Amino acid sequence: MSSYDSLTLALEGWFDKLLCDLPDALRQRVEEDFLPMPWDRLTAAGRRDVTQQVDYKADPATEQVRQFCWDQSERMILITTDIAKWEAIATPTALDLAQKETRLIELRQELTVIEAESFVSATESNTAEQPADAQILKAQKNPEVGLQEWRSQNARNAANKRHDQPGGSRYKKSQIRGIWASGNYSSRDICAEQECAALGMSFSTARKALNNTPAPSRC
Repeated sequence: MSSYDSLTLALEGWFDKLLCDLPDALRQRVEEDFLPMPWDRLTAAGRRDVTQQVDYKADPATEQVRQFCWDQSERMILITTDIAKWEAIATPTALDLAQKETRLIELRQELTVIEAESFVSATESNTAEQPADAQILKAQKNPEVGLQEWRSQNARNAANKRHDQPGGSRYKKSQIRGIWASGNYSSRDICAEQECAALGMSFSTARKALNNTPAPSRC
């Protein structure tokens, strides 16, 4: 039987309290798990966000997803490095240029697939492993505290927070869209091509993020 002890569950009813008001054992746990973030400087919602992140990393139910995301991250680093190497290769002949372009297309496509897989894995729960009562609760807005669906919802919330943080997929999309809106580039293709590497995005992902964006003001 798992010894997993959800911090979010343990703090239900305490998120709006000062640290000094928490029971001794719970206060000690918060001090250890929140370090270096000060409990009293966070809002109740901010405290819950932190506990969901802590639970996501500690919950055995998310271990497979976490390992998958780690492996995908390692693959993305390797592919991004390969892309940079190929982009720096000189192409003295037409054959060299064709080989370079072909390889870059392959690498960027592979990177796009990995990014998509990572996002889906981090935001979807595995309903096949959920007990029947959790699947019934899936349609409810607030699943019963402590059930598998409640844990899955916490994991999804934590994953979404990661995607919204600097370096996350949504953050990167917001950044590339902001750069395009600045009006410094004459086309979306050029904007994506010039900025994707600095943002840690593949060209295709950066370009897709600019689809349907309004043309910047050039007054």
